[in-house]
Amino acid sequence: MAERKISYKQLEFYLTIAVIANAALFFIYMICAGVGVTWAKVLLAILCLVLSVGTLAVLYLKKELLRPRSLWMTLAAGAVLLLLLFSLVLNFPSPRPVAVLAQAAANLTGEIL
Repeated sequence: MAERKISYKQLEFYLTIAVIANAALFFIYMICAGVGVTWAKVLLAILCLVLSVGTLAVLYLKKELLRPRSLWMTLAAGAVLLLLLFSLVLNFPSPRPVAVLAQAAANLTGEIL
């Protein structure tokens, strides 16, 4: 059986879907992290990480990682990966960021909430 090669248009279509799904998962991750739903935050972080690294791995294996025609896919997957890693390292947004900021502002002004 002959091996079927995937065309660039098909690769671009599949990876476009992957990049859009990755961005949507990251958006939902940020919402869950801000609200404080820990189990969803962990699950979505793992999914975003796997999808970002998988997208970059496919681009690397197809030798499209640094080609000008595929650079936007590389940058999109890399940007979501970088944002996710910064969010995990800095623990941002932590649960109830508005309440924490309000408490910090009250401590600075000497008010009691």
